[in-house]
Amino acid sequence: MVLPALSQVIQPRLTILSERKEETAFLELYRLVSQLVAIISASFGGILAILAEPILLVWSGSEKLAAATAPILFWYSATNATIAMLILPFMLQFARGKLRLHAIMTSISVTLLVPTIIIVALWFGPIGTGKVHFIANLLFLVF
Repeated sequence: MVLPALSQVIQPRLTILSERKEETAFLELYRLVSQLVAIISASFGGILAILAEPILLVWSGSEKLAAATAPILFWYSATNATIAMLILPFMLQFARGKLRLHAIMTSISVTLLVPTIIIVALWFGPIGTGKVHFIANLLFLVF
């Protein structure tokens, strides 16, 4: 996807601007990249989520398979779009050299998410795990 490549291009520039204390240029670049990532991830994730069943039908050729798996693709597409937006706070923290908050949030997320995913997978299957992933990553993005 485009976002990892964009991150590799933008991250060094953000770090340089931060080190040079060029706050105006830093904020302009961060805002521009934030808008670009939000548009790209929401567009692709939203389209894939909303059109999950027709896409799966074209891909598999099976109406039954497409209908059964579309809800799974919906939740994982929404999750992927949310995770793509999580690149932004990480890039900001990385550029500033302050990854403590990211490490804390990741530790909390993993500690809570792994047992939750196991339990939800056993009770609710892949749709349930998709929902849990989406909610967890959305909370991670908000906080």
